[in-house]
Amino acid sequence: MMFIPRTQVRNVLGVKEYMLNEYIRGLEAGGYSFAHSGRGRLYRDEDVLVLSCVHRAVQQGEQVMWAGRKVALETKGVSVSEAHIGKYKAGEVAKQLGVPAYTVNNLVRVLEKSGRTFQKIGKYMRAYSDEDIKVLQDMLQKEKSGIRFREFSMCTDKKAERNKYVDVVYRLREFANQLGEERESVRGVALSLEREGYKLTKGENGLCKYGHVEYQIFSAVFDLVNRHGYKRVDAVREVLGKVSKRKTA
Repeated sequence: MMFIPRTQVRNVLGVKEYMLNEYIRGLEAGGYSFAHSGRGRLYRDEDVLVLSCVHRAVQQGEQVMWAGRKVALETKGVSVSEAHIGKYKAGEVAKQLGVPAYTVNNLVRVLEKSGRTFQKIGKYMRAYSDEDIKVLQDMLQKEKSGIRFREFSMCTDKKAERNKYVDVVYRLREFANQLGEERESVRGVALSLEREGYKLTKGENGLCKYGHVEYQIFSAVFDLVNRHGYKRVDAVREVLGKVSKRKTA
């Protein structure tokens, strides 16, 4: 069987490398499989046709994440309901619900413990559908009525609650996925924090280690940037100012 070089696939679609990768990720998340060799994916004529369908959908205004899954499922003959296809990242869900990304992640963990599953993008990041957002919105409404769902509210012993998070340390990619943000954005906040004098914990390899305290700080920074329009450096200073006040109080 003759295979088409990746460069030629990209040229046929008229897209850059990163966009081709997004199309492929969306298709694979929907269950579409490419042939592989020891050097990576191999592209057949039918693969180029399917990628063209994704490209056309994106040009017509579909989100890349949603377009890839939709085309992959339709290729398998599955009837697609837009409400049940994961097409949003945690940060996008947080904006729709008007809450920080860490609130979304906490509620999602509770749902996963109760047996609900979410679609995945790659190994770590989840993709949320319109139906998932409705469920999360319902949980937030019930919280306002006094029903508590969030993980941190399920532990009444404050000391036990703190200890629960002590050993949870993330690498950059995992940490970014937990926050629902891009790695470069998280790395940028880390650099801004260090410039303002905050010392991030470093591992033996010299790379930063992100734990529960960092999770709270980074979440607060992204909340100010994404929801309140702060510049990154101003958000970092605002959050660090609050942290220092708590320490001296």
